[in-house]
Amino acid sequence: LSLEKIRYQALLLNNVRDAVVVWDMDGIITYWNPAAEGLYGVTAQERLGRPVSDVYLNTFNPPIRLLGPEQTTGHYIERQYQKPSGREIWVSSRMAVLRDASASNRLIGYMDVSHDITRNKQAEQAVRESEARYRAIVEDYQTELICRFTPEGALTFVNEVYCRYFAATREQLLGQNLLSFLPESDREKMLAHLAAFRPGRPVATLEHQVILPGGQVRWFQRTDRAIFDSRGLLFEFQSVDRDIT
Repeated sequence: LSLEKIRYQALLLNNVRDAVVVWDMDGIITYWNPAAEGLYGVTAQERLGRPVSDVYLNTFNPPIRLLGPEQTTGHYIERQYQKPSGREIWVSSRMAVLRDASASNRLIGYMDVSHDITRNKQAEQAVRESEARYRAIVEDYQTELICRFTPEGALTFVNEVYCRYFAATREQLLGQNLLSFLPESDREKMLAHLAAFRPGRPVATLEHQVILPGGQVRWFQRTDRAIFDSRGLLFEFQSVDRDIT
């Protein structure tokens, strides 16, 4: 490589947003770019020339596992890291082997490229917690029938109470059309009810009859909420129903 090309590559690595750490076959850190300083809270001066196993590989949870010489596609993993300040972050990391560009293609070191994914992890955790709370409400502590369905009426979710009421499994109910549970005399009323929802009127209540699997007719009171996307287009209903026979 020409000296000019080497300088260009070094400048490029110094300005990338991802943290780049390189170490040689003796396990000594040879490169630590400014993004690595920002991500890990440690300067290049504190890390260059130090054993990678002492000051880098084992600072993660789980620790970085070195690739074998036969691996050429790199190794991707998400890890936790604690900064010197004590703050814990999540890091997405991809490690690759470095080889001599000459015909020998010998292994000359390793490179680890990482970036901060803490916000993504926090968002994922928030979604999991929200889903757990939702399921606790609609499944564990609920006495009313709860379902979700498409604008066309196809069921996309039913809680356990709904399953018990209609004496069917969730698999048997999902995909069925809501109108199939209603007598013919009430279907037009249901269609008119669902057609009246607007972003400014997302909630409405209706009383109608339902037919149980054994043919028994019961009375329902349902409260439906229409769910609209950011463009104001209806994409789903959620319903809370109870038997008022």
